[in-house]
Amino acid sequence: MSIKRFCGDEGYRKSFEEETLEQLGVGVDITKRIKAEFEVLPLRRGVERTFSRANRRLS
Repeated sequence: MSIKRFCGDEGYRKSFEEETLEQLGVGVDITKRIKAEFEVLPLRRGVERTFSRANRRLS
């Protein structure tokens, strides 16, 4: 098997960690969540608009 370990955040701490070790025999690295809420990136709308305009021109 080429996969040595999996990564996951705190939401997967018990269930995912136990099941992967039991079923696949592979360990899991758990990281802490940085923020509990979703953050909107300010430039995303402009970037998406630019790509949609370019896509319309190319099609």
